[in-house]
Amino acid sequence: MAGFSASKSQWISGLNNILYMFATLICVFTLDRIGRRWTLYWGAAGQGIAMLLAGGMARLGLDARAAGNDGAAASYGAAAASFVFIFTSVFGATWLTVPWLYPGMFSLPLSVHITHAYTYSRLTDLLTQLRSSPSKSEPKATPGA
Repeated sequence: MAGFSASKSQWISGLNNILYMFATLICVFTLDRIGRRWTLYWGAAGQGIAMLLAGGMARLGLDARAAGNDGAAASYGAAAASFVFIFTSVFGATWLTVPWLYPGMFSLPLSVHITHAYTYSRLTDLLTQLRSSPSKSEPKATPGA
């Protein structure tokens, strides 16, 4: 839709994923200063604005391409891709990281929460997933039976 070649689309996707990975580190430095609630508010607003602008630029690009103005369509496509970068970066810095901290905050005493909440929440999450996943010894249904 943005008018990129297959090779360029793959490069852009890879760069987006790398930027997304680094965006998760933002919360390491800001979460305790800003707070969880304000981080989620900021993330929701940032993602909403970025997605609105990405959609608007994509629509303008499609209209420009239909009108035969390929130069403007390419510019709008690049702008839409940029707003997708912003969207994933804001998501990685806010909504991706905060929910990982909440299970330990509500299920453990304050003394544990202060020192080891993240470790215990991830451990209980892992044990829950292992317990609820099907074992390999269970018989598999045969097709057509």
